[in-house]
Amino acid sequence: MIQTIWLDKYNGVRYWQFGTQWTWDKFYNRLQEDIDEMALSDKPIDVILDFSKTRQLPEHFLTHILIGSKRANENVESIVFLGNPVVHALMDSFHLLNHDFLNRYGFADNLEQAMQIIAQHHPYSLS
Repeated sequence: MIQTIWLDKYNGVRYWQFGTQWTWDKFYNRLQEDIDEMALSDKPIDVILDFSKTRQLPEHFLTHILIGSKRANENVESIVFLGNPVVHALMDSFHLLNHDFLNRYGFADNLEQAMQIIAQHHPYSLS
């Protein structure tokens, strides 16, 4: 299961919560719905991807996440990954290969920390 909601009343922070198990089909279906919804906004949007409940990542995780982030709307400013230590390790490894990676992506241990990261880099999202 994958759920998405706005975390603020200004629709500046989109929160994705991934369940214990999910598939790439569900991811891409949800992504297309979100792309359509976010396209209605003329403001910058920050996205939090919360994998803290995910027990096992589907195959080719990094490839699909990067494809998904490239499909995201032009108004998506940043993506913060939350929770899962395996996700953090994979993204750290990717950063070693692509140093510009952290300009758009961040990591957090919990939702509060994710919101702090967004507030520091993109204060308009929470104002």
